[in-house]
Amino acid sequence: MQQTELMSTFATNLHGAATDHQTWPFACWQDENPRALALIEERIAERRDEQVADAQISSTALARYFRLLDIARVELRDVFSDEDFGLMFNTHPHPVWTGEFETTPADILYSSYGGDGMVDEGSEVYTLCVKLAQLTPLQQVALIDLLECAWRDRTVGPLRYAGGALGRGESPRSRS
Repeated sequence: MQQTELMSTFATNLHGAATDHQTWPFACWQDENPRALALIEERIAERRDEQVADAQISSTALARYFRLLDIARVELRDVFSDEDFGLMFNTHPHPVWTGEFETTPADILYSSYGGDGMVDEGSEVYTLCVKLAQLTPLQQVALIDLLECAWRDRTVGPLRYAGGALGRGESPRSRS
């Protein structure tokens, strides 16, 4: 079974049938990220065994991934202010970030405000870009994941979600 079919089947089995509104962005992501898909297939293949199902390999990898994100979120707790999050949410007001494999959050923010010559060194945007540029790769992934989750939240809004997810208020997980 091709990896893209496996991913779709796995996601469907976890959450029920996906709507057309959900499958179109995923199809676009697949088209834009052939290297990521090939890497996923390669990594699953090296873990494959006659006694271990692909779904178990995927579930274990996802559990480890989410654990790493939780660790990185703790590291990010005191890095960004509410104003920083406001700038990030205004920069990219979408529930899915694209291009995260080719660029960094600092590059995305910097270029969205005009890039070289357009961002003053003393500005909030410049200061935020410096913070973003100092993040480790794991922290960058955790931040992108946090921003995506915050945009998808329908109960408290992005800013309160982000603060809660970083332990600065009510945890988004405490709500059902």
